[in-house]
Amino acid sequence: MKTVLITGTSSGFGYLTAFKFAKAGYKVFATARDVTSKSMIQMKEIALKEKLDIEQLEIDVTNQETIDNVTHIFKKRRERIDVLVNNAGYGILGPIETFSVEDIERQMNTNFLGVVRMVKSFLPLMREQGGGMIINISSASVNGSIPFYGVYAASKAAVDRYSQALRSEVRQFGIKVAMVEPGGFNTHFGKNVEGLDEEKIKETVYGKWFKKLTAKRKALKIDTKKGIMGWLRDPKWVVNKVYRVANTKNPPLRNLVGWDAYALSLGKRVIPDFIWDWIVRAYVK
Repeated sequence: MKTVLITGTSSGFGYLTAFKFAKAGYKVFATARDVTSKSMIQMKEIALKEKLDIEQLEIDVTNQETIDNVTHIFKKRRERIDVLVNNAGYGILGPIETFSVEDIERQMNTNFLGVVRMVKSFLPLMREQGGGMIINISSASVNGSIPFYGVYAASKAAVDRYSQALRSEVRQFGIKVAMVEPGGFNTHFGKNVEGLDEEKIKETVYGKWFKKLTAKRKALKIDTKKGIMGWLRDPKWVVNKVYRVANTKNPPLRNLVGWDAYALSLGKRVIPDFIWDWIVRAYVK
């Protein structure tokens, strides 16, 4: 039986990915900061009912001690780790200047250094067992950042460059590294976002600009939970992509998911920077 360890399984992609692998016959180690949360209890109940092999473990990717505790369990049991999915993360969105250095450090500490800690801790186990797969959940925003997304995109861009180098370094040990880069999907990401406090931003020098841009965003808003948009933004697309990458002999480094992810990637490759700047200015004008 193959094993997979997934971080950030209390909601969103991580939660659904745990079930995807378990139903496919994997032994799943589902990790979260709080394994007593409502969603994790629900996962345990479903796993018991459907006889799925899911074991919950506490990991806070910003806390090395919690990671060490889990690696100790793996060593003690002599447990294999065939696939490591680094999914834990969150976003802070808003004008860059409105964030403190501490805010940005927290974003990098989770989204980038969280990946670094996990890889540094579990890579030796993979090397000892003769191979494995590391899948880092990145973002379509690495291909072109837009207003509000600067800090979040920077944290994911760090994951991108880190993964690219790591892939080459560990190939000699039979360890594969790949990224999954989702666009926008219907998950709890929006609910967990920090920074988009309209009242606070209105008091800054970006207030008028933010109000105007927010009005445009609302005017263009589509109910993404119904019809074709709901289908296109179903998070299962991402879950299925992660599973396919995990079971591909030689997966590409970057694996896009979502129409907007492909559009952004293609656009940034064919559109010069000055035209990209013009498009963004025209939108926020």
